[in-house]
Amino acid sequence: MSVTGGKSLAVFTDASGQFWYTVPGYGPVNWPVERISEHARYVVETHRPDRGVMAMRPTWGFLPSMVWRSRRCKVCMAPWTCRDARWAGWWFTSLEQRRPSGSAR
Repeated sequence: MSVTGGKSLAVFTDASGQFWYTVPGYGPVNWPVERISEHARYVVETHRPDRGVMAMRPTWGFLPSMVWRSRRCKVCMAPWTCRDARWAGWWFTSLEQRRPSGSAR
């Protein structure tokens, strides 16, 4: 399953019955869901774009013009939105879809 696709969590079960989740940077892990969520929160807090999208740039020395700059992740320097940030967003979206309707957070 891709990091951003699908409507359910990527869960694999081994022969002993343990659940394994794929976490970027760690690979398959059998951590509790709470620990994976804690890691996803850390990723969301640290993986941020490096600058704003639009900027003013002078053309011909005096005429301002708008330019759209490419953004990169501050941590991994990958084009924004980086793989880890997409995974964290996907993880929280998948948890919300798994939660029964009407249940409190």
